[in-house]
Amino acid sequence: MLVPDTTQGSLQDNETIDILASTQLQIDEKQTLDLSAQYYNSEQDTDYGIQYDLTTYPFGAEISDGFESDRQASTERQQYNANYHNTELFGHEVYAQLSHRTEELSFIPFIYGTYFAASEQSTDVTSARVALSKDWTEKLKLTYGIDGYQDKLDSNKMIFNQGTSIATGGLVNDEFATVGRYPGTEVNSIAGFIQGDYELTNKLSATAGMRYQHLNNKIDDFVSSTVQTDIALGNATGGDAIPGGSTDYNVNLFNLGLNYKPTSNLRYFANFSQGFELPDPAKFYGQGIYAKNAANYYELVNGSNVSGTELDGIKTDSYELGTSFNHNNLTGQLTGYYSVSDGSIDYDRSTLLITQSDNKKRVYGVEAKGDMRLMTM
Repeated sequence: MLVPDTTQGSLQDNETIDILASTQLQIDEKQTLDLSAQYYNSEQDTDYGIQYDLTTYPFGAEISDGFESDRQASTERQQYNANYHNTELFGHEVYAQLSHRTEELSFIPFIYGTYFAASEQSTDVTSARVALSKDWTEKLKLTYGIDGYQDKLDSNKMIFNQGTSIATGGLVNDEFATVGRYPGTEVNSIAGFIQGDYELTNKLSATAGMRYQHLNNKIDDFVSSTVQTDIALGNATGGDAIPGGSTDYNVNLFNLGLNYKPTSNLRYFANFSQGFELPDPAKFYGQGIYAKNAANYYELVNGSNVSGTELDGIKTDSYELGTSFNHNNLTGQLTGYYSVSDGSIDYDRSTLLITQSDNKKRVYGVEAKGDMRLMTM
């Protein structure tokens, strides 16, 4: 057996159940309803685990028999989705979608200096979308609608009995205490959008669109996970909470494109689009600098609270220029692309938290694709 990644684990000695069901209802000649559901459970229940050699630095690790842990690696997910389509409603073609996903992830025991622990996080995401499409003239087609979602996150860290875990090199892990890992978060979004397609000439067409999105982040009050751990281990009497709160974002995004087709076998295109990314608030907030007073109580000196350190969104502008062709048995496409953001998100591997910076992130390149039919049947 191979020694797995000590932070992520592996799929050795893993059992997976994946049940997926779907059906389509033909309501009438204009209406259809597609329904799907999934239950997924991937769980490790094994007698083999990572045993650390705590007498060396850095720690050596090997796979050993006799592994016991009150928390092992697992993923459990339930997902439901409904799609509705109506080909004609007040002159429009209608698309609607409603979905829900609940997921729980557990990780393998990991050594944090003087103790072993394993984290767990659960998410609940509900989303909905309605889009209407209509040909207003022979040359103009408009698609517009609204969409929204709610995303909730909760997480914790199970601390194992220090004496047992250290004595066995992390092979036997009995639950000692459970503390918070990240602050609880709830992200709510509602957006309206409109997209237009217009035929300027028989050979030239244009597309343009706009999206307006309102986001609200709610963050729970949170005592730093490090402080909660020290309290649970008996090294402190308590600690101040980093204040939570709520933040709002209003975002306008645009796209524009041109498509020129001089012949049926040749096309040129140019596109501009904008994207918006909001860093994971759970891994941004809830960080703090503490000082322990004479009563072994952690006093908050400074923290990433919602009112003092607002999380900025990252907007990215993307450009694309290319051509596609079809000649005899050869078809191909050549595209050049460039994107630039107004900031960047940085990931700290030591703390598993994120930070933001004003450094612009650029991505650019050329992409080519070709297909040739060698023989015709």
